[in-house]
Amino acid sequence: KNKSIVIPGSGIDLDYFYPQEKVFDRNQIKLLFPSRLIKEKGILELISACILLDEEKIPIKLYIAGKLDEGNRSSLSKKEIAVLKGSKNIYLLGHIEDMRDLYRRIDIVVLPSWREGLSKALLEAAAMGKAIVTTNVPGCRDIVKHMETGLLVNINDPIQIKESIIKIYKNPGLIKKFGRAARLRVKKKFEVNKINKMTLREYK
Repeated sequence: KNKSIVIPGSGIDLDYFYPQEKVFDRNQIKLLFPSRLIKEKGILELISACILLDEEKIPIKLYIAGKLDEGNRSSLSKKEIAVLKGSKNIYLLGHIEDMRDLYRRIDIVVLPSWREGLSKALLEAAAMGKAIVTTNVPGCRDIVKHMETGLLVNINDPIQIKESIIKIYKNPGLIKKFGRAARLRVKKKFEVNKINKMTLREYK
């Protein structure tokens, strides 16, 4: 262990991913799920949470930005995709090449993944100054600190996801608070030039 070093991912370009002020609209909270459509990313739990939010009259819109991964055992079935397409307030966007404009238009990034290496999507969201709800697992909690840069939930827990979204909805100041702290954390730990220097230092 004393001869080992962990380099945290491949870094994030803060000049490319940068925040833009967004006015929060209490009549429509916008959520983003930025991932492939596989069950291990927690998409079914998020859908269940959205159903619960709708029952409690929380005005949400969920944008799903990711492609169907048909070769993956965990991929959503065509029947499940059809259900999503028929759901109100859920928008399947497919693969988005440049996510920056989409990040700017939403309020909360939600990724209730079962496991991650180091989530590139969460790094991008944090760099864009977004409030984040994600799971308390390695690769997610390395980026998000609970009640500091976002909210952590247990895996496979739609109720916790729902409650976290409601907490932010009822306290919209958290969106700015979490977003600013998230970007500062990325700048401190994951900024691409720092990561590149760490990598080059090891090779030298």
